[in-house]
Amino acid sequence: MYVVVDDHDLLGDDPLTPLHSLLGSGAELGLHLVAARRSTEGGEVPDPLVLKLHEMESPLLLMAYGHGVEEALWGAAAPERVKGRAVLVQNHRTRTVQVALAPRTR
Repeated sequence: MYVVVDDHDLLGDDPLTPLHSLLGSGAELGLHLVAARRSTEGGEVPDPLVLKLHEMESPLLLMAYGHGVEEALWGAAAPERVKGRAVLVQNHRTRTVQVALAPRTR
C-alpha cells in the first residue's frame, strides 16, 4: 500500500500520526509513504513525521528551493537553484538528481 501526501505541512494536526508506529515495519507490511512538504525553516521545531523519518534513516529528496532543518538532519545541502534539481540522500550517500515532469497526453 502506498500513502501519498502532498503539502503535509498544511494539514495541521497530523492525520498520519497513527502510521508513525507502523513505519518501522513498512517493508514487512508493504507500506510505503511518500510525503511532500516545504522545508522546516531554521528556528522552527521539525515536524514529528520528519523526525520519525530521519530516525529511520529514510531516503530524502531535497528540492532546490528548500533551505531548512532537513538539510542539517540528513547532512545534505540543497542543490543549486535549477528547475527540477534535487539532492537524493539515501544510505548516508548524497547525489544530485534531475526530477522530470512528463508532458501531458491528450
